[in-house]
Amino acid sequence: MKKLSLMFILLAGVISTTLAVATNTYHIGGDSAVRDRAWNQVTSTNTSVTPTEYTYRFVPPEIYPDLSNVVITVTAVETNDIMFIQSTHLAGTNGVSGRLDGDEAILLTVSYADPDGLLTGLKVDSFGPWWGTGANEETLFSDGTTVYAMQDIDNGVMADYDSTGLTQLTLANTGTWSMLVYQTNNLTESGLGGFKLEYIANVDLIILPPDPPHGVVELNDTWQASRCIKLAEASDFCSAIFTNNVDGENNTNRRFVQTAFPGAPVQVGDTLNISFTAKVGDNLPVNGADRIFRASFWDDGATAANGFSFRADYGAAYGGTTLEFGLGNVQSQGYVGTLSSSVTTTNKPTNRLENHGDEVDIMITIERTGDTTADCVMSYDNVVVSNSFTGVNNFDSLEGIGFRMNSVSDNHLIITNLQIEVTNDTFDWFNDWAFWALLEEGVNDGYDDDPDFDTMNNLLEYALDGDPLVADAWRQPTSTGLTEDGGTNYLNMIYRRRRDAETRRLTYLLGSANDLILDKTTNATVEVGSEVINGRMEFVTNRVSTAVEDQQFLQLRITQD
Repeated sequence: MKKLSLMFILLAGVISTTLAVATNTYHIGGDSAVRDRAWNQVTSTNTSVTPTEYTYRFVPPEIYPDLSNVVITVTAVETNDIMFIQSTHLAGTNGVSGRLDGDEAILLTVSYADPDGLLTGLKVDSFGPWWGTGANEETLFSDGTTVYAMQDIDNGVMADYDSTGLTQLTLANTGTWSMLVYQTNNLTESGLGGFKLEYIANVDLIILPPDPPHGVVELNDTWQASRCIKLAEASDFCSAIFTNNVDGENNTNRRFVQTAFPGAPVQVGDTLNISFTAKVGDNLPVNGADRIFRASFWDDGATAANGFSFRADYGAAYGGTTLEFGLGNVQSQGYVGTLSSSVTTTNKPTNRLENHGDEVDIMITIERTGDTTADCVMSYDNVVVSNSFTGVNNFDSLEGIGFRMNSVSDNHLIITNLQIEVTNDTFDWFNDWAFWALLEEGVNDGYDDDPDFDTMNNLLEYALDGDPLVADAWRQPTSTGLTEDGGTNYLNMIYRRRRDAETRRLTYLLGSANDLILDKTTNATVEVGSEVINGRMEFVTNRVSTAVEDQQFLQLRITQD
């Protein structure tokens, strides 16, 4: 165990910062190998009106925390009838579903919010059509004056926007700029495929690349569902009522998914831990003769061997149970629950999803043991299935989760306590941080090294989110002085703490003493609150009473196991 002790001293200082230009692109739709997100991962959808409108919002990555208030919005409107939206492309439904035909067109606009005034540039980098089959096809892109045509030979091609002759998007013209996508004949099986934006900003310093995202995967409150489902939703909760009377449509293949969360890389050596509780709700009777509960967890950027799925098949009139778990080919949301290879058991769980109030706890661990292999264990109540799978070729990140109920009757399924975490017990967090901090191995990358001579060694820089090559001692703990609470005075200390300290095996110990020489420091302080700074850090406030001793000294010790 490596330990560092820091005696609290209030320091004042000034550091200099430099502005750096950050240029980034964001790619929606099109080729899964290069896009950041699919078109069907929108954050806001309006399907209640004609024409249909989709809005897609994104923010710069966490490595640029100064840009956390920047939001860029892409809006797509189908000018006639209802939008067809898939992971790869946008098209229409009037005529032939999935293509632009007749008088259908897609109107694209872009807006942004930049309250801090950090953006210095915004433009369209490139775009491309989506193609099916057919000859003599032509997709047109227009700014309202100039028209740019792409032919069938341009399948999979992204056109450089600056070379098209179309009016370029800028920060100044977002209120008037638009791009119309349409076709010249009904033979065209096309639509809008990829759409790539570029944004430029001035940011303070060059922010270090993020640490591997081990830890809890943050979900959002938005679930997407097929028709015939009514949802009540939150990040760790979703109540899904499956009914054949929603929108006047009958459908037994009903599912709800989440794909718009940030996602999490799952690297070789990492373990993906998924746990949740599935419960039969009270809103609908349990009367189906054949009920199959399914779920999938997948990489949305691929289509084959891109995730894992399970099926709990309760059989005709609940005559038997088959629990199946294995590789999944989740090509789109409609493939939730599909399996390509699996392990099966006929052991019946003690508690099955048959009657109102029935619930089961489900835990799944998926450990990537190699580039194409994974060890998996699934616990379904008291039944456990496990296997080592090969051919796991396209699962290097978690980007989609989905649940599905196949039944001839209506049902009410509730998912609660949904938690997803990526862990790696052997990962060296400190050395990874030292590498990205540009420290030299064996020269200045030790725990006790202080390459910037700011009195904070590397362990402190790491724990307090400092830069080991820039004097930033102002990140040390501070005091708000004495505060009164209920007639008692308290001495307060505020310090920075990594929000994932437990995952990184970091411990922050705050103690107090009556003097700096003879009195032994004890852990007599009390944590009274915390405030999130960003995705990595939080401010923590501790205090100690002065009722017994008028003189108090506070000491912060940071250790890493």
